[in-house]
Amino acid sequence: HYFIGNCGMIIEPDYNEIPLTMKTHNSTTRSVFILLLVALTLNGCEKEHFFTEYKGIYGSWTIEEISGGISGGGYEPEFDILMVTERMHYSLYFHDTLLSEGKIEIIEQTTDKLRIEFKSGKNSGNLLTKWEKVVYLNLDTLILNDECCDMYSYFFVRTDK
Repeated sequence: HYFIGNCGMIIEPDYNEIPLTMKTHNSTTRSVFILLLVALTLNGCEKEHFFTEYKGIYGSWTIEEISGGISGGGYEPEFDILMVTERMHYSLYFHDTLLSEGKIEIIEQTTDKLRIEFKSGKNSGNLLTKWEKVVYLNLDTLILNDECCDMYSYFFVRTDK
């Protein structure tokens, strides 16, 4: 950078004359800004992945039964496969035909409890999407329970082993 002095002369500053405190201040400000940005980014990602206890949910699941409802008898599923990806996306299939897909939103996640909600994407059916689901996960079994209204429970077994 060049500056024009009082007499119209072009002056090139001597950067060696800049006080050390100014250099340190800029460096400190930049470091604080970077640390703040990293902290906010990591905090924002916290709910975008399942804790280790729930990583077994990733993969393909076959629906076995839906129970609950007013009669307790459940209903016949309109899909046969649930696929969950590590990118927090889900897909529902019936005989290899995609019926619905979208994103999984984590509502609550502790080491003892996982509550999620299925958010369907554009041009996608509303299967599994109306209520929050509490997740119970075993090595080869997945249970999704509605906590509201008709209290349906969705029982799955792992398809991919």
